[in-house]
Amino acid sequence: MRKFRLEAKRRVRSDLQGLPKRTLNSIDKTIRNLQENPFPPGKKIKAIKGAEKTFRYRIGDYRIIYEVGSETITILAIIHRRDLKKFQW
Repeated sequence: MRKFRLEAKRRVRSDLQGLPKRTLNSIDKTIRNLQENPFPPGKKIKAIKGAEKTFRYRIGDYRIIYEVGSETITILAIIHRRDLKKFQW
């Protein structure tokens, strides 16, 4: 199976600051799994309407927003669910 290259926007580092260690570990594990399969089965992943090839993955109260390219996965943001409506695509 092919492995995608990971990239992250600058804001991701600040998004991760201050998160509980348990949440950080879950996010790290999920991102590594997405590198293997960007479209895992289940209800935790949703396509974002109006944004082509952009998805969100649910981890508790947080969402990983990412974009899938032909060879890369770009992490756009990691945000709390209450801030989803404020997020600028």
